[in-house]
Amino acid sequence: MDFDSLAKRKKIVLASKDLKDGDIEVLAEVLAKNTVEEMNLMLNQLTLSDDTFTDALARNKSLKILNLYNNKIGVEGAKRLAKAISINKTLEQLNLEGAEIGDEGVKHLAAALTGNSKLEVLILRGNNIGDDGAVDLATSLVINTSLRVLLLGENNVSDAGADKLADLIEYNLAIDQIMLDGNKVSNIMELKIRNALGKPSRKKSQEVQVLPKWLFQNILARKDTEIAKQDAAIKTLKDGYASLEATADCKDQEIALLRQLEGEILLLDQKVSRRDDALTANAREMATKDRTIASMAVEIESLKSSLNNPLELLVDILKRKDEKIAGLKAKKTKKTSNKSSVVEVAFTPTETPAILSDEETRRFLDDTNENIDPKSPKSTTSAILKERPSPNHEPSKKAFENDVASATKKTCVGLIISTGEV
Repeated sequence: MDFDSLAKRKKIVLASKDLKDGDIEVLAEVLAKNTVEEMNLMLNQLTLSDDTFTDALARNKSLKILNLYNNKIGVEGAKRLAKAISINKTLEQLNLEGAEIGDEGVKHLAAALTGNSKLEVLILRGNNIGDDGAVDLATSLVINTSLRVLLLGENNVSDAGADKLADLIEYNLAIDQIMLDGNKVSNIMELKIRNALGKPSRKKSQEVQVLPKWLFQNILARKDTEIAKQDAAIKTLKDGYASLEATADCKDQEIALLRQLEGEILLLDQKVSRRDDALTANAREMATKDRTIASMAVEIESLKSSLNNPLELLVDILKRKDEKIAGLKAKKTKKTSNKSSVVEVAFTPTETPAILSDEETRRFLDDTNENIDPKSPKSTTSAILKERPSPNHEPSKKAFENDVASATKKTCVGLIISTGEV
């Protein structure tokens, strides 16, 4: 269906198009435009299963004729149509022939007629309507003053229901035609209805007619039903309000609990913050200690380097002394006339002890002591040389050599102590 073309028409005919509820959204949009005056939707598959079409009909201000002949409207569709009719102010003709609405559907339509002042023609043929439906229509039409034609042919109305419609004619002067052909109505009852409608003085009478007892009772019963529905609705609202209050109380309790939890969470956050601060302080302290340890490691490495340097220096001095001693020994072998005292010193276990003069030995030990910490005893060498006997005496010469070796060892120990390393 093309919305643009349909929206421009005042009369829309879509009969026998196999339309279903999903196809009438366009028609609802057309009704919203308020331009169409007649809509023929007969012989389709419409059920009005949702409010799309009926809501648009309730708000429409242009439609006058709606034909839903032989659609499968049913009770639920009739409820939605009744709601739309009670609001709509322009619809004049409604054809629901063969719509399968039954007595229950007619009950909703009849209730809608009490609030409608525009509908003039209502066609309800072939809807399996019985006496209950006829009575509901008669009761509503006492109040309604706009309906002129009511077609109820091909239903299941008997004389009991027809009699109530005949009574209605005496009180509703707007009714011009009621058709009950094809029902279970006797000829006498049909004649009664025709005579009541054709009575010449019917519309000229100024007398106020007293409602029959059954009609009065039906109206009261309907009012009681409406009041009961309203009471039920009010009770439902009250129950809903009580439920809302209970829910609100629960929500208040939940809010109080949440606030309590928020306070506890805040305290926990503060504890966690303090713990984090302590951990941060500990981490900083550990970092400081790590830096101190690293600095000490560097200092230790430096001390080790300092320790190695004096030892290397001592080795270098001893090497130079060995070279010097070797030179002196070579000279002494040539000069046999030199009778000065000598001293024998062993530098390594694999070498032959070197023979030095007293003066050379003193200078060697004094040079060595200069590389030792000032606190180390420098008087050891002098004491040894002063106290040693003459090297020409064999026992005294051996003791002197031992004293020199001991002084050398003490000198090395002094060097080690001066470096701070054991």
